Amino acid sequence: MKSNFKSFYKPQDEDLTELWEKAIFVFDTNILTNLYRYQSDTTMDFLNTLEKIQNRVWIPHHVALEYQRNRLGVIEEQHNKFAETKSTINNMVNELQKKLDNLQLKKQT
Repeated sequence: MKSNFKSFYKPQDEDLTELWEKAIFVFDTNILTNLYRYQSDTTMDFLNTLEKIQNRVWIPHHVALEYQRNRLGVIEEQHNKFAETKSTINNMVNELQKKLDNLQLKKQT
């Protein structure tokens, strides 16, 4: 039964070694577009890893097509998130400044 359901069992070290040495890596669109969502260190680590296994990477045509269609939208989404975060922080700083001004600490000294 174990041979029929291999994915339910932890592979042996030898099997893992063989996989890492011989496997073909197939990525979906999300993996590629997430490169714009990761921190820069994570993106660089991923790209460096891809470079090391480049002869064993296969990106299906449809994945590449979806990547091209979605890439600019993902970049814009990230820019919008940063702009929103910056706006939220600025609003919080302004609100804090107003509250500090209302305390009139300079007049109390």
